[in-house]
Amino acid sequence: MAGNAFHKYLLEEREKCETLLKDSGAYDRVPEQRSSDQIHCYRKLGSIYLYSGETDLAGRMFSNLSLFGTAIKKSRFDIKGFKEEDKSDLSFLVMIAKGEIENAIYLLLAEKNPDQVHRLVTWAAENSDLPPDYVGGMIGVKGYQEVAVGYLWHGYALICLGRYGEALPLLTQVIPLFVQTRKMGIEVWQKVEYALPKALVPLCEFKLDPTADRLKAAQEGIETYLKSLKMYRDRLSGLLYYFHLKKQFAEVYEADPASFVPSSGKEAKQPIAAPVTGREKDPEGMIVMVLTQLDPPKVWTLGSFGCYAEFEAFTAYVSSLGGYPALEALMDTYTLEEQQEAPPLVEECERLLRLRDLDPKVRAVAEEILSALRTAVQEGAILDCTVVEIHQG
Repeated sequence: MAGNAFHKYLLEEREKCETLLKDSGAYDRVPEQRSSDQIHCYRKLGSIYLYSGETDLAGRMFSNLSLFGTAIKKSRFDIKGFKEEDKSDLSFLVMIAKGEIENAIYLLLAEKNPDQVHRLVTWAAENSDLPPDYVGGMIGVKGYQEVAVGYLWHGYALICLGRYGEALPLLTQVIPLFVQTRKMGIEVWQKVEYALPKALVPLCEFKLDPTADRLKAAQEGIETYLKSLKMYRDRLSGLLYYFHLKKQFAEVYEADPASFVPSSGKEAKQPIAAPVTGREKDPEGMIVMVLTQLDPPKVWTLGSFGCYAEFEAFTAYVSSLGGYPALEALMDTYTLEEQQEAPPLVEECERLLRLRDLDPKVRAVAEEILSALRTAVQEGAILDCTVVEIHQG
């Protein structure tokens, strides 16, 4: 597991968790009374062991997790430890459904009780479906984040059940809903939920229309999902779903696109009406890039991408070209309020501008951004880049 900073982080977390479990007598056996720290360490170690190829140790950790919390609930009201009024709260039920999905993952990764796995994800799918009147009400009060999370976990459960046509139209709305949340100035703290559609959408698209190109996109999508989790704690948390998808859909992720033969049948998609986000009612600001230097402190406000729609068009165009990961990640940088290093953006802008048939609008933006980036990089040694929206007046 040597080689980069994330590997080092995993080694440190492994040592902490192994020490905690061994010191509390919970490593080689599962105590009847378990602390939340012990449970979190079982989950972390399961993912870390899988990452390092220690499948037997990983299986033990997930087996430990499967010893509790995997009993099937008879109904959506069969939830212990919560107030009665909470049990009819749809956002609460989505949270419980996420837990049932995770319980199913623990069993699957421990290679135990496949019938129970199916029953758990079935319960999650049946109890996380957001009715249209609820969605409309939440959109009306700009509760985009709640709808995004509900769509994500309902879609995930549907994928586990092979109901790809129902899952896809939900999952394609998750990131736009999170982006709308960010446009309102609200922090998007669900980093894993934001990133998961990058793996789930191309997986659905391949299952619905299996072609060699879609197979390649699905295989690239799951790696993009994991790499897009820039904070190491988020990436460690996201490993659980990465390994689950890799295992349940091994026939997708282990296939060779070069020798792939498409199947004859296609599953019909089941479209649903997309919610009206009300973006057209929001005052449009300008999306700009900001560079910061810590020592000595200095800030550069770079050229503008234009309004949000123009920024969205720029990132979508670059994404369609492929091979420009730093530029493609600008949308994530904006939505999640994260930062990027400046030098890769310089290299990618220079490479982008060498394309002869580049869209004129994209070329103009890239030239403006590159000019400002070069100036800042020449003046400062260590720079971080972020993308923000500013309003006049």
